[in-house]
Amino acid sequence: MRCAIYCRLSKEDEEKQLESESIQNQKALLLRYAAQQRWDVAGVYIDDDYSGADRDRPAFCAMLQEARANQFEIVLCKTQSRFTRDMELVEKYIHYLFPLWGIRFVTVVDHVDTALQGNKKARQINGLINEWYLEDLSENIRAVFTHKRRMGQYIGALAAYGYRKDTADRHRLCVDPPAAAVVQDIYRWYLEGMGKQKIADELNRREIPSPAAYREGTERSVWTKTTVGRILKNEMYTGVMVQGKRRKVSYKSKQMRQVPPTEWVRVEGTHEAIVSSQDFRRVQELLHCKISAQQPVQHISLEGKLFCDVCGGKLYKIRAKSGIYLRCKNCKGVSITWENLQKLLLEKMHPWLPEEASEGWLPVLIKKIELEAVNRETKQQEMTIYWNI
Repeated sequence: MRCAIYCRLSKEDEEKQLESESIQNQKALLLRYAAQQRWDVAGVYIDDDYSGADRDRPAFCAMLQEARANQFEIVLCKTQSRFTRDMELVEKYIHYLFPLWGIRFVTVVDHVDTALQGNKKARQINGLINEWYLEDLSENIRAVFTHKRRMGQYIGALAAYGYRKDTADRHRLCVDPPAAAVVQDIYRWYLEGMGKQKIADELNRREIPSPAAYREGTERSVWTKTTVGRILKNEMYTGVMVQGKRRKVSYKSKQMRQVPPTEWVRVEGTHEAIVSSQDFRRVQELLHCKISAQQPVQHISLEGKLFCDVCGGKLYKIRAKSGIYLRCKNCKGVSITWENLQKLLLEKMHPWLPEEASEGWLPVLIKKIELEAVNRETKQQEMTIYWNI
């Protein structure tokens, strides 16, 4: 009889000591057992540091392919949990596909053997216990991570560009001066009116390493508008620790889903700021409106957003020798010049005006009113403004 030996170990295992030693112990135990049973070992498959719920384990998948190809008749593991902690995989392979492929599943420690009658219930109970263990462990780990986030500890694998992990405390961020200077340039350029693509082009022209290249220490230097956009949206640069933006769909899946901003974990004053809160807020307003600070006012279309106070009909833009007007098609004499409209809108939108307000802020404020109205209402209605002109 030919058998395949499968060994697995992961961080979820409390009995874990040294990874290599534990794997070696599993392998030695299984080789000795196979020799006692006089089985020929067709292959040894090892997944070190892989969860029992991971369905994409490389050695696990390779073994299943060989099993389908009838390269052996027995799969031998230390325990059923080494094969999988997922009850669905227990039913799929141990109880369905393995019998179809002529594969016998055997474990040494918990005495699982599909060749024995009446052993199926014990396997199913083991499968449930293993899955419950994994689910409880996942919840415990999530609770620990949530606590660390709320304490302002950084738990990400890599520090945000512009920062580095403190060598004395890996949960604390310190400013990385060379990268921080680049971040400050990006914010300054954007506030001066440069678009994200132009900023990326300028950084590439100066041969400044991209965040990935800087982190890896390579010569590759490719900035994109997407990379610049991520930096412009990252509140971490104001000294606020923002974490928990994404979450796994379940402990069985690697798929992540976005978490609503209201559920993000924000802790202020955890690290030194690279960008002022005021500059960050101004950048967010511009990003939210999808318009740069120096884009001309005429690029904002007011058609379909202004209505006649007499008949309620829409006002349409027309061009005449004397200038640009918004006019009602139904009511004669109902019109307003573009210049007067700007003054009227600035007057009406006074509550939203910053101290340095000017006509250049008009596009931003128009968009802000539209978005706030959408958020207050059904999130689907288009903002309409009725002016008595």
